[in-house]
Amino acid sequence: MEKTIGKVKKQVESKHNRTCPKCGIKFTCDIEAGKSDCWCFKELAGHTFQNLGYTTCLCKVCLKK
Repeated sequence: MEKTIGKVKKQVESKHNRTCPKCGIKFTCDIEAGKSDCWCFKELAGHTFQNLGYTTCLCKVCLKK
């Protein structure tokens, strides 16, 4: 059972490679996943993370607030 839990945890951690600095939730960066653009490009609506007071990416929920 411990091995199974460890495997699942490792898979989740490898998929979700970012942690939101505002709420702490783990999420995926499409750029770091090898895609040419990221979902956040559409969500930013002209804002940059620096304008929002952060130095790294926010999750979808926090970015929409």
